[in-house]
Amino acid sequence: SIRALHDRDGRDVAKVVSEQQILNDLFNEHFSHIAFDFLSSLRFGNGKWYFPGSRQRSTMKAPLLINNNYVSGVANKVARAKEWRHWFLNDDGSCNAPNERFSSAHSSVGAAHCT
Repeated sequence: SIRALHDRDGRDVAKVVSEQQILNDLFNEHFSHIAFDFLSSLRFGNGKWYFPGSRQRSTMKAPLLINNNYVSGVANKVARAKEWRHWFLNDDGSCNAPNERFSSAHSSVGAAHCT
């Protein structure tokens, strides 16, 4: 049971296990009664998709969603999403999401919706 982010020896758990393992443990402990399924890696990518020549990008031409990981810092994540036209929130808080599926030289991601 993960009650605090320190293990029995007082070590910082974040330096011992990944955040995904912590989330998995918490889910199993508190929500194991909920049915779930995994998202297809053919339609839902991770941050490796953004790297030039990535195998993921060559096999996933039009992902439904890309997890903006494999880059550190919120500002870097926002900058990368903007560079690829995957950022749809204007500075004033209004939404600039396309209403239909789009494809361009620098992007081929399904429509996004701000709520």
